[in-house]
Amino acid sequence: MNFKLIYALYKKEMKDIFRDKKTLLMMIMIPIILYPLLLVGMVVLLNNIQENNIEKTYRVGFYQVDEKDEIINCMLDESDEYEYNFQIIQVSDVSEALKNKNIDVYIKSEKSKDQINFTLCYISSISDSKMAASMMEDILYKYREQLRVSKVLENNLEVKSMLYPITVEEEDGATKEEAVGSIMGSLIPFLLITTILLGAIYPAIDVTAGEKERGTLETLLTLPVSNVEIILSKFLAVSTIAIVSAVLNMASMSGVCVYFFKLMSFNQTTVANFNMLKFLPAILCMVLCVIAFTMFVSAVCVCICIFAKSFKEAQNYSTPILLIFMLASYIGIIPGVELTSTTAAIPVVNISLMIESVFSFNFDITLILIALFTNIAYGFIAIWIMSKCFNSEGILFGESTGNLKLMEKRINMKPNQMPSLGDVIILFSVILLFMLYFGSYATIRWGLNGVFMQQIGMLLILSLYSWYMKCDVKKVFSFQLPKGKHVLGSILLWFGIYIFMIMVSAILVPLFPNSVIQSNQLISFMKGKNIFMIIFMIAIMPAIGEEIMFRGFLLGSIRRKWKKGIAIIATGLIFGLYHGSILKFFVIGILGCALAYAVYQSGSILCSMLMHLLNNVAAIIITLYPKEVSNIIPILVKDKLLPVEFIGMFVLSGTLLFIGILLLEDIKLKQNK
Repeated sequence: MNFKLIYALYKKEMKDIFRDKKTLLMMIMIPIILYPLLLVGMVVLLNNIQENNIEKTYRVGFYQVDEKDEIINCMLDESDEYEYNFQIIQVSDVSEALKNKNIDVYIKSEKSKDQINFTLCYISSISDSKMAASMMEDILYKYREQLRVSKVLENNLEVKSMLYPITVEEEDGATKEEAVGSIMGSLIPFLLITTILLGAIYPAIDVTAGEKERGTLETLLTLPVSNVEIILSKFLAVSTIAIVSAVLNMASMSGVCVYFFKLMSFNQTTVANFNMLKFLPAILCMVLCVIAFTMFVSAVCVCICIFAKSFKEAQNYSTPILLIFMLASYIGIIPGVELTSTTAAIPVVNISLMIESVFSFNFDITLILIALFTNIAYGFIAIWIMSKCFNSEGILFGESTGNLKLMEKRINMKPNQMPSLGDVIILFSVILLFMLYFGSYATIRWGLNGVFMQQIGMLLILSLYSWYMKCDVKKVFSFQLPKGKHVLGSILLWFGIYIFMIMVSAILVPLFPNSVIQSNQLISFMKGKNIFMIIFMIAIMPAIGEEIMFRGFLLGSIRRKWKKGIAIIATGLIFGLYHGSILKFFVIGILGCALAYAVYQSGSILCSMLMHLLNNVAAIIITLYPKEVSNIIPILVKDKLLPVEFIGMFVLSGTLLFIGILLLEDIKLKQNK
């Protein structure tokens, strides 16, 4: 790798980016000019609204209120304290006057034996009416207080001991810095993540889809430089812009905060004791993790935009990414969610919670390092995927995901066609939404029957799509009988992977204990049910439905567009994400890769269905009969593995995997050649 060439290409990419006025606007004009104007403008606007509410005169009416004079006197007595301006309106029909906006609020009363019930009538959709009702509520509470005191005095009793036998005061143990840091830790992650993403999206679009649209990418690829050097220069350019954008945004927001801090210090002497230097360690931790996070975000943006053929198409692709990152950044605002060994490994979420933690002066070095190194790891993974995508001519110059065959009329479609990448994304989005809304509800509402309905619904969606698209069902879903060697190889492959999954689980369970609790909750409804029904609903149906979806439609659609390794890994990772658990993402992701490999080598989805079925049946038996399994094979239900057991399982797993792969690699399919 020639670093001089990478530097030269990097300078070229930076010049191209800075020629785009949109990039300069997003990176410089918005943080330096727009943010201060917005923040200062919002404060001025809120102050004007508050002053206007106080200075405005609110019109009040009364309906059958015998205590009218006392309440009016209370309003006059307390007008200085509350700073309210009232005008008493005399009308015959207060209800009609309220509807016609001649009054803002009116009071009516009903008397019982021991009480007087006052009712405030107002219109909540009118701001003046709502404000007047709130003000009159304060006055009525004050009037109630006066009545209490007068009644106590009439009976020659002590006011304090009768009305106020106890008093409650609050004493905040947090320092001023901790209180302010808690607020800053909730707001900064959202602003920072959003600005980093906005700073990375436009340059990423420009160096990928922009070059395709301008026709300069082909010229760049003819230069005597490797694709790795080209993609690294693009990645570094996007990362630079994203980091500079984040720094400018944070500097601008910090300047506004300092301005308000100085403004407050003139009015409140206690504010002057606030020590900004105490936040220096938190800022340093944040900077380190943000740099790693920025590289991850930049790589993700380039990976997404590289699939687009035009600037407009790339903007469409980046919108969902922006929404996902913004939603994940809100996690710091949710009460009860803290930085743990689990959340520290979740991308985007870990940065948000880490910033909240350090600004609250909770410095857990282990968790901070996990957040830092996981972002670095995710960044390297994204860079690796990015380099693989850049080496694919089909991705750079072939069919884009914007080519949706689903949008065509069925009568115009050719028979036996293959889905486009855009169709894969659309169909998977529909199925995931179906599983999220209907599937979750059906499982909670109907238990095992809900699981069955999930799978049937998913199969119906896939069937309707395949029919409408006139898909080549045999090629897309790999419907063909496997050979005996492939069946045996698939069984041995699953057995080896299953042992390996147990080993991985033994390592990860202490790190992600919440995932184990979630898994136990998901399978708790199996208790007390017929074993054959459980196997049919939870083992057989998912083995059919999920395999047709993942190893059928997904793998069948991408295997002819992507390289073998990328297609297998992508299918496995998506399968892991589908199960919605950090622990399952790693464990089930490994299984998903093995299932995809079996289909890829055998050409038959029946092999992966068999492996999936065996895995589900094993999970059911271990869940329902842990004692019996422990008596026969205790190692399967152990929480912790001894080093000797770990080594033995590793050797056994490796042997089974080796034999299974040999059997599956024995005969290559013609369509894979």
